[in-house]
Amino acid sequence: ILKEKGDLKRSSFYAQKAERYRKFLNTKWWNPKTKKFYSFYTDEGDFKYGKGEGTLLLWFDIINSHAKRFAVIRNVTTSYQNVETTSYLPYLLCLNGYGTLARKYILYLSNPTTPRRSYPEVSYGVIEGIVQGLMGIEPHGASRTICTLYRGNNKTTMEIDNLPILNSIIKIEHFDHLKTIFQNYGPNILYWEAEFYGKHTSILVNGKNIKAKINKDINGNIYSYVKVTVRPGQKGEASVILSKSKN
Repeated sequence: ILKEKGDLKRSSFYAQKAERYRKFLNTKWWNPKTKKFYSFYTDEGDFKYGKGEGTLLLWFDIINSHAKRFAVIRNVTTSYQNVETTSYLPYLLCLNGYGTLARKYILYLSNPTTPRRSYPEVSYGVIEGIVQGLMGIEPHGASRTICTLYRGNNKTTMEIDNLPILNSIIKIEHFDHLKTIFQNYGPNILYWEAEFYGKHTSILVNGKNIKAKINKDINGNIYSYVKVTVRPGQKGEASVILSKSKN
């Protein structure tokens, strides 16, 4: 917040302080023998385990290594968790490359027979797991940009319609990991960052080859992207050809 307001001196101070907290959590609160994060610290000076060790550390992107992140995911998904902790999992699993497992949790949380399903975390977790998780829809308000990166299974399609976002209404269709269609039903111009896993020299946008830019996700996986202007009432289509990609 301070950086956005131009207060770089105080922004730097708090950024360094946050980094010290991150290092402390990744060392003192991590047990290398059990490969788990502790959950709480007692008045007697002891670290203890609880339920869902490390889930919130995943949520706030505090964990500093892939090995620790995957250890947390393994621990959480192979032991009993209450419904509140479970509601975090669909999105977090998608973000970390476990789309198939995320889908199982979405089906579990949305099952009418699931105990304590009426808790508000559940409905929000399911919607988030589908929209931001599997469909990879991420809005950025300051630049009016919407990113899409499909994280569903291979050889499947997904569609979401009438999605209110950035004072507009959109429709997104993913066709496998090869093509995405973006429709802007709202009154405002939107900027669409169409992303596809893999290293592609270009992306076909509305029938024209556009040079792609390259980036990496939090796990180091490469994805390619282009930015497209989608005006009110317009539709954009982006696709890649696997034979031209380099993984």
